Parts: sequence; structure tokens; C-alpha cells
Amino acid sequence: RLTRHFNAVMDAWARLGDGERAESLMHTMVRLHDAGERGVMPDRTSRNTVIKAWAKSSAPDSAKRAEGVLQDMERSYLEGGRVDSGSAPDAVGYTTCIDAWARSGGGSESARRAEALLDRMEGSYDRGENELCAPDSWAYNAAMNAWAKSGGSDAGDRCQALLDRMRCRYERGGEKAAKVRPDRVSYNIAIHAHANSGRKNGPYRAERTLEAMLDDCAAGNGAARPDVVSFNGVMSAHAKSRDPTAARKA
Repeated sequence: RLTRHFNAVMDAWARLGDGERAESLMHTMVRLHDAGERGVMPDRTSRNTVIKAWAKSSAPDSAKRAEGVLQDMERSYLEGGRVDSGSAPDAVGYTTCIDAWARSGGGSESARRAEALLDRMEGSYDRGENELCAPDSWAYNAAMNAWAKSGGSDAGDRCQALLDRMRCRYERGGEKAAKVRPDRVSYNIAIHAHANSGRKNGPYRAERTLEAMLDDCAAGNGAARPDVVSFNGVMSAHAKSRDPTAARKA
């Protein structure tokens, strides 16, 4: 019995969204290792798979359980683990956990938990504590998606703030920070968050975001090329507004 065999079974449970069985199997690995089975010990893949299982789970506490696994990894790593050890959390683990909160349906509180994870991820990398958790567009998009799904009136503002953070981070880091450059998904999430905010300036903010998207694309960011979702988001924002000139603007 080897770790990779257990990981394969855990991945099957993860695909089914069965967090309980995936996590139970991980604990079994620990018990076997403690009993002398040296070829069996949870590694980073094992732990990320359990996080994925909870992220896909429909259990009411699934996001909290996913974050619990991540917190165990953080704790073990800070207590003396090495980056190349299985205890060091990476970008995949953080992003999957952020996505778990986005899926949880907990409104603004879930979105705050998602953004707090992004902050921890960013801070750990920036302080030089963990080189494996460099934030990328996937992590930011997951946090933005949590706000967009929150239903809060400030969702557009929170998404816009994260989008601006991505741009600043890329501009400061240049090509070394290429993975954090906003892409089509980033802009589209912000556009739709503005469109659905219910605020009077929502259509204006959505349109300004589309213009920024077009400018970014013209500046060489091919990943930010607008699509039908981008334009539909702006048209939807104007259609929902009470502005008598909305139809013409759309």
C-alpha cells in the first residue's frame, strides 16, 4: 500500500463530493503510518484532494471543513515543516478552499471568509514564508466570484477592489507576476457584480469596467479580450436600471 494508491481512492470520493469519506481515508493513512507503514503518509496531494472533496460537497459546513484541513496544513508548516514537505499549503489548496466558500451560499459572510483566505495566501507569499502559495488569477477570480454570488449591495465594489488589486500587483511585479494579470473571467465577474448590485451607478461601473477591459486587451493582454458575456453584462445592467435613456445606452 502506497500513498498514491490512497490518493487515487480519495480522488474518486472527491469527484463525488464526499468529504467525509475522503477525510476519513486521510486519517486512516496517518494511523497506518503511525503503526509502521512507512510507505503511507498523507502528502500535499492527499490534503488538497480532501479540500476538493469538501469544496464539492453539499454539506452545510463543507466550506468550514475545507478550511479546517487547510488550517491544519498551515499550522504544521509553521511549526517546522519544509516547503518540500506535504504540510506546506500551495496555491491549489488555497484556491480550492476559496472556491468552497464561494459555493457555500453563505452570502457576504462567506465572501469575507473567501477574501480573508486570499489575504492569508498573499501575505504568506509576500513575507517569504511560503513560495508555493503565490496568488494567481484563479485565486483572485474565486474570491471575486464569492462576492458576486453574495447578493450584497457592495458586491460590485468588493469585486472592483479585487480587480484593482490584481492590476496593481501585476504592474508592480511585471512578468514575474504574469499569473496574476486579470483575464476575461476577472473582468466579467466584476461587470456582472456591478450589473446585479442594484445600485444607481451599477450600469456606469459595469460600462467603465468593460472599457478598462478593452484598454487592457489593446495594451497586449490577450487573455482579457471581451466576449459576448462581457457585452451582455453591460447591456443587462442598463436594462435593469430605471434610467429613461437605458434602452439607448444598451
